[in-house]
Amino acid sequence: MTEDIQLSHPPLREAVILVQLSEELPPSFVETVRGQILAGYQIARPTKRGQFRFQIDVENPSRAEVTKEEIDGWRFDSNDGAKVLQVRRSGMTFSLLKGYGKWPDFKTSAREVWLQYCKWAGSLSVGRLVIRYINVIEIPLGVDFDDYLAAGPRIPPQIPQLLSGFFHRVSVPFAGADAVAFITQVLEPAGPMSVPVVLDIEVQSPWNPEKDASEIWSQFDKLREAANLIFFSSLTKKALEMYL
Repeated sequence: MTEDIQLSHPPLREAVILVQLSEELPPSFVETVRGQILAGYQIARPTKRGQFRFQIDVENPSRAEVTKEEIDGWRFDSNDGAKVLQVRRSGMTFSLLKGYGKWPDFKTSAREVWLQYCKWAGSLSVGRLVIRYINVIEIPLGVDFDDYLAAGPRIPPQIPQLLSGFFHRVSVPFAGADAVAFITQVLEPAGPMSVPVVLDIEVQSPWNPEKDASEIWSQFDKLREAANLIFFSSLTKKALEMYL
């Protein structure tokens, strides 16, 4: 049923595909990617990770000190600012920030950069797959959240029916897809005409490193089906009409 609904301007802030490795690549991977050129993307910038040490003294202010910092990978931004590719020793993240059309196109773009990542990495083993959709639903000021959200915030009737913020997160297993979904709703500061509610849908699945890595894309199809079901089940017909 959800496949029959085509939104002309979906409320999507970011769509993400992440492939996490079961074992980190060696430090030489960072040097392999250094200076590489990816068609349609700007020159890569390094991404770093570090270790910190916290010192707590009852007689002096607490201090944080960086004990180790290293380049963990590289970030490529597309020339039009719509796509971001992050390649790290621990895996690959592909994000689409604007211009989302249909799932097959998004998956194809992610698969193309994944193949490039595999060339740079050489031997690798996949351990976890993640798909994530961050949506922002603009709800008109002064209306009932229940008119737009299927599982909106609840306030006990004995207290003032006013709301300045809320955070709601649940995890739901999808046994048929061997996956678990994390559904988060967060209220952002109101604007002059509406109040934005972030609907963050993340679906992840473990992956047996012994399986062929080329098969991960059929599993991503299952994760996307779960994410799609969650999205359309989380919004009322009135909310969806705003994006048709």
